[in-house]
Amino acid sequence: MQKKKFLILRNYTIEPVFNEIEDKFQNKGIKAKFDYSSYDSALPELLRMTSKKLKEYDGILIFLSFESFVSNIHKKKIKDSFLLFKNLIEEISKQLRVNKIENINWFILSHQKFITHKINNNKVQSQILKLKKKILNFYDFRSEILKFHSTKNIFDLRYWKSSMFPFSGLGLRIASNIIFIKLQLILRSKYKLLILDADNTLWNGIIDEAGYKNINFKNNLLKINYLIFQKKIKELKKKGIILCLCTKNDIVSIRNVFNYHKRKMKLKLNDFLIIKANWDDKYKNILEIHKKLNLSPENSLFIDDSNFEIESINSMIPTIDTQNILEFENYFKNIDKILLPENIKFTKEDALREKLYEDEFKRSTVKEKHKNFNKYIKSLNIVLEIKKNSIKNLTRLAQLSQRTNQFNSSAIRYDEKNLRKLLKNKSNSIYQCSAKDKFGNYGIIGLIIAENKNEKIIIKSFAMSCRALGREIEINFFNFVIKSLLRNFNKEVAILFKKTNKNKLVEDFLKKNCKRGLNWKKEIFFYPKISDSNKRVKLIKINNEK
Repeated sequence: MQKKKFLILRNYTIEPVFNEIEDKFQNKGIKAKFDYSSYDSALPELLRMTSKKLKEYDGILIFLSFESFVSNIHKKKIKDSFLLFKNLIEEISKQLRVNKIENINWFILSHQKFITHKINNNKVQSQILKLKKKILNFYDFRSEILKFHSTKNIFDLRYWKSSMFPFSGLGLRIASNIIFIKLQLILRSKYKLLILDADNTLWNGIIDEAGYKNINFKNNLLKINYLIFQKKIKELKKKGIILCLCTKNDIVSIRNVFNYHKRKMKLKLNDFLIIKANWDDKYKNILEIHKKLNLSPENSLFIDDSNFEIESINSMIPTIDTQNILEFENYFKNIDKILLPENIKFTKEDALREKLYEDEFKRSTVKEKHKNFNKYIKSLNIVLEIKKNSIKNLTRLAQLSQRTNQFNSSAIRYDEKNLRKLLKNKSNSIYQCSAKDKFGNYGIIGLIIAENKNEKIIIKSFAMSCRALGREIEINFFNFVIKSLLRNFNKEVAILFKKTNKNKLVEDFLKKNCKRGLNWKKEIFFYPKISDSNKRVKLIKINNEK
């Protein structure tokens, strides 16, 4: 099980929220540990911590309540209280930037219900908005909550007065959802696949009961506009999230709804890459979807209107995230903002993800027709393009480093800033691999980072997108880079490997194609078998090979 450590700094009670988050991470195979500051010294504690100590954490979350801050201010200074609050936050933020501390999320909580002094709440909110524009990953907690639900039943004054915990039971569930998504983004994990139910999820009504002609798109009782929800789902698709349909209906009924209501509906049937419309258990259909797409359930979200179905899926596929569309009143109109915050960068591969998977289905069909593997690979007409130290596409290379788990040799995560820094040092070499075949373009699917040490060349990272595996691409890219390094430096090459609970694929690859060296602490070094690479039959063309 992976271990992750987070520092939680706060001036009010927030621990109950993290009890739920621990369980969510446990389901994904992650043991999350949270260290908490004391109530009244969150920011002073942060100032006292050394940069080295802060960098031990995978992420830092700062929860500050303006109301809690005001309670310690002398009455004469109440007028200037928010200015003091704002200046303190800006000073801390500046120091963190100077010390190059990353992965920080600020959550500022302000609610009129808790303010006991005569302070203009509108002015407070406008000042928070100004801070949000100046500081990266700075969130107005109240605004984040409003994306899920109105604040009417979210905050509880009784809890606040007795224990400085601001939330009701509903508020706690929403807060845990918000923070969990932010923490996953800190860990470079985001949703790739959205699986949707149909009846009472994409429209109002059940086909078998109402008939496909009488399906409508508004639930006046719950105030849900399903056409808005469909529009938001369409936006997520444009940003690279794959859509699939999983519904207990027959396929004819589903087609009838989409065809009859096509002028109204924002989503079309062809927006869904895979459609599972049958009467099987939904968890079986969901497992089949993941198998066909070669995607892990941990990067998927399933949305339904039935708690029974959701609980069934949670018990059978604990790593998948689930959401009842009816649970939170604003969820249907803000799902795009909830799942993909505005500051996330999107690459060309994100936009083309569905096309990449459509091409993959075509390749699978061809593979079934070939009994001989080599003939199958040759029939694809695969061409690799390998570049060294290119400053283009660093966003995509950072994605590969951060999101790839199954084929990632060291699990060292590099962001765009790290990669730029590496390129400035001549002792580092960064190789990228893109591929195409007769069915389409794979995009950039491979990354190797090598460092020229005194006595040898160390490959610090070897990462490949899973969609490119199993057709000789990884071994051709690997061999090309090894030969290039040997030719340029005439030194021994070693590949750094750090075992995780997910990267068995790359471990098996290295065991097959390299000699294993001695263990050093938790690290292993593999040494490539050069003679073996020369004996391989060439099934793939490589551009720019020398």
